[in-house]
Amino acid sequence: MKVNELKPGTRVSIALFQEKAMGENDSKKLETKIEDVTDEGVIVMQMPTVGGKLVSLPSEVRYELIFSTDRGFQMAMGQVVRRYKKEGFYLMDMVLTSPLERFQRREYFRIECSLPALCMFLTSYEEEMENITEIESFLERHSTEELAAGFGSITNISGGGALFVSSLAFDIGDYILLRVNFQESEEDDEDIAELTCKVLDAKYNKETERYSYRLKFMFPNPKFRERIIHFVFEEERRIRRKVQG
Repeated sequence: MKVNELKPGTRVSIALFQEKAMGENDSKKLETKIEDVTDEGVIVMQMPTVGGKLVSLPSEVRYELIFSTDRGFQMAMGQVVRRYKKEGFYLMDMVLTSPLERFQRREYFRIECSLPALCMFLTSYEEEMENITEIESFLERHSTEELAAGFGSITNISGGGALFVSSLAFDIGDYILLRVNFQESEEDDEDIAELTCKVLDAKYNKETERYSYRLKFMFPNPKFRERIIHFVFEEERRIRRKVQG
C-alpha cells in the first residue's frame, strides 16, 4: 500500500518508543486520525489527546504507526516534522521513514525478553532473497565470501519481528540470519530456530557502540513462525501469572 492511498478519517495508533540502554523500551499507545495526505506524501494528523489534554509529540523521536484501513491494518515507522494550529484544530505533519506493510494483530503482541542470538549477513537484494529456499544451500554457495557474522541479543519479540541489538553494522533493507535458542530451561533440549529477517530500521548508540535494529521475520520455514508465536504466548502467560501472584 502507498502512502497516497491513505484516506482522511483513517484511525491511527501511535506507539512511542523511548529507548533506554539500547533495547529496554517504555511504550504506550496514542490514538488519532488522518486529516489529509499531501501530494508530497506528508500525513496531516490531529494531535492525540490523553484525558482531554493534547500530547505534543517530539520531532526527534521515531514512532511506530498502525493505520486501520479498508484493506486491513498497515504499519510503518514515522517522524513528526511540524506541529501547528489551523482553523481551531491542533495538527501535526508526519512523514514515513519506512514503507507501509500489512500485518495481523495477533502476530504483533510484543514482549520484553533477553535472547542471545548468532547473526549473519545474507544479502542486500530482495530478488536474491526471494530465491532462497534453504538457508544451508545459500550458505554453501557463498562459503568463499566473508559474510559479516557475530553475536547480539533480541530485547523484544513478537510473531512478526523483533528488536535486535548488536555491534555489527547492517543497512536498512539488508537481510540477515538469526540463530536463536528458545530453550526454556537448562533441563530442556535445545530449541534452535534459524530466522531470516529484513532490517526495517536502524539506530546507533554512541555510548554503547551498538546498533538497535527493528527486524521483520521472513519465515521461509513456517514452523518457526508458529514456534515464535507459541514462545510469545507462553512468556505473556508467565508474566501475567507472576503479576497476579
